[in-house]
Amino acid sequence: MECIKVFEDEIFAVIHAENQLNSLDYLEASHFSQLYLLINSFPLEGVAVYEHFLKPHKIAPKKISAIPFTEITLSMIAANMGVMCVPKWQLTPFKLSKELVFKRIGKTGLKRTHYLVVPYQLMI
Repeated sequence: MECIKVFEDEIFAVIHAENQLNSLDYLEASHFSQLYLLINSFPLEGVAVYEHFLKPHKIAPKKISAIPFTEITLSMIAANMGVMCVPKWQLTPFKLSKELVFKRIGKTGLKRTHYLVVPYQLMI
């Protein structure tokens, strides 16, 4: 098998502008203990912000709900009823409320690298 690096991205917390954490430059893991985290689906081990940021810091959000529809999640955030964590590119198809704010996760950001894995025979 051959792994080919395709691209890197950064996951941001999407919060309402009136959220008390909006005054911060970035969110620390401890901030999530007071947040209602909206995710696309369970299990949590498939949620990047949990697996790579919260779990290593032994932090659990105040509440977690799985909502498989991004439009509904964005509406809830626009009503200041929770936060979601996504790369900015994932929301480009949606009309975003001007009240939504992207916050960096951690001082250096929560970055991911995406790879394409192909059988070596296809590389020849």
